[in-house]
Amino acid sequence: MRTLVAAGVGVGLMRDDLAHQAQAAGELNFFGDHKATTRLVFAYDEGRAGDQAIQVVLGMLADIWNIEAPGAVSSAAASRELSP
Repeated sequence: MRTLVAAGVGVGLMRDDLAHQAQAAGELNFFGDHKATTRLVFAYDEGRAGDQAIQVVLGMLADIWNIEAPGAVSSAAASRELSP
């Protein structure tokens, strides 16, 4: 997102820390001192519901968002599975 905004491709919503970092680097400008609260949804193709990568991400999001994610791989299990 930061790269696209800095390149002049468009506008966007960014995390506060990243926006301030980019502004300090002279890459972009932002409007006022406004902050927005938003709800996020992680969306994926229904056909990939059993994909291990999707299950790992669901497990991580469940940990971060403190929600239940039936069938998701927990972050601890994902670390074990993804380690060489």
